[in-house]
Amino acid sequence: MPTPQPEATPSTSAEVLSTLIEQVDAAWQRDDAATAVRLLSAGLWPLFLDRPAELRRLLVPVPEDAAPPALLLAKRFALPVLDSPARIRLLATRPMDAAPGSHLDAPTDQGWRVAQRMIAHRLRGELDEARDVAQRLRQHIEAESALEPAHLPQFLAAAYSQLGTTELLAGDTAAALADYRAALAATDGDAELGIRRDALIKQACVLAMEGRLRDAEAALARAEAERQPNNAYADRIRARTRLARALIAVERMDESAPQVLASLDRDVLFEFWPLVVLAEGRWRLATGNPASVMDLVDAETENRQLPAGSLGLCVATFLREKAGEMLGMPPTMPVRDPASLPALCALGAVRALITRADPLVAVHAARSLAQRRGIGPSVRLEALLLTSLALQRAGLPAEDRISGAAAALARDEGLWRPFAVVPATVRDEVPLDLPPHLAHSAVPAPPPAVILTPREQEVLTALANPDSLAQIAARLHVSVNTIKSQVRSLYRRMGVSSRHEAIAEATRLGLVSLPPTA
Repeated sequence: MPTPQPEATPSTSAEVLSTLIEQVDAAWQRDDAATAVRLLSAGLWPLFLDRPAELRRLLVPVPEDAAPPALLLAKRFALPVLDSPARIRLLATRPMDAAPGSHLDAPTDQGWRVAQRMIAHRLRGELDEARDVAQRLRQHIEAESALEPAHLPQFLAAAYSQLGTTELLAGDTAAALADYRAALAATDGDAELGIRRDALIKQACVLAMEGRLRDAEAALARAEAERQPNNAYADRIRARTRLARALIAVERMDESAPQVLASLDRDVLFEFWPLVVLAEGRWRLATGNPASVMDLVDAETENRQLPAGSLGLCVATFLREKAGEMLGMPPTMPVRDPASLPALCALGAVRALITRADPLVAVHAARSLAQRRGIGPSVRLEALLLTSLALQRAGLPAEDRISGAAAALARDEGLWRPFAVVPATVRDEVPLDLPPHLAHSAVPAPPPAVILTPREQEVLTALANPDSLAQIAARLHVSVNTIKSQVRSLYRRMGVSSRHEAIAEATRLGLVSLPPTA
């Protein structure tokens, strides 16, 4: 980012700036790039402060391969970051290392080229590649941190801020928060260009998403005390501020939530789309509109890459599973141990266990998720409520420790939304006076689980193969009549009437896997 010049202040007269703009325009009209670049370099800071729209227009023709680093950084912040597919493609493929001795050979300039490559991959949905480049950027920062030029703190702050966004979208919220804190530390005492304000607001978005509502509100309050930049970057800061407030309003079930959600600028928040969808989807679920959540997720993910473990995939999975539960649909996730899954996805896996597996297994999985280290209050509270549901399904008495922990968590953070998306039988066990608008139940109890005996599971697995009933009977060392009786019983348990339906339902429920075809 450009470093302010001592003599360039916001008090620069309008006449001087107007003359400067006219001279730059005239230089571009006669294709005199050298003069235009020289004039822009001299008047960069007053233009940045007083005429951001004009500066944006004047920087468009600046050649990225033949301009001082300050202009390149100004162009990066004054123009939309990577605003076209062609620009993204260029930055994702061009060499990161400048030729030795070039004007881009300085350590900070090299770091910016690495950061731009990371951002370009991220915008293309190539999160694995973005994280690979992020690792190189971290190594570069570590190598250059011993240097202390005047512009290094701003570079470090902006670099850590971008690293945090990469980690967030890749699904590692703990790493994202650590990077945002590093961005704040790098700019301690320096409020230029809104870097601190933006880092605080991004931090607030992550905290609000996780249900750390008090910390999120504190971060927003700190951000309000920081300078709001007077450039194109201010639009992004304002949009992310509204996003953080929307996430908080949804978790608190605040009456202002619909208005705040409606005010979100999705175009400006294009990179933060998973958080926008999460806020909107959570609100629709909590207000009893699960069918529209399915449509929302389908529309938002149709043309996007959703790498494994990414925030986008976790948000889509969580919303689909919760909406399906409220609509009485069976889980789509296979039965698996939630311990290896990101927190939001793990909630869906616990739901699948409650619906399909041994209730005691579901109790253990839900309790383990509620106790997982590092998860936010929102997921923890939902996991506690799922634990109570699993105990009910297992025919076990409610545990005061579980319901008491849920009540304490809700009171501490003002976290009400999770209570709107569980059955009333679960909510009634929590010793807590809920807001009046949560008095109704938006979620039906899940259907009875399909729990098979070992012999039924064996027969079901055999049915998935093309063998006849006689062949199955011979392999299991029983009579054909016994197999027929077991198959009829199995059909009744599964609510089907034919072998084809049984195989299809068992495959959908994750009870069997179809044999590979030749």
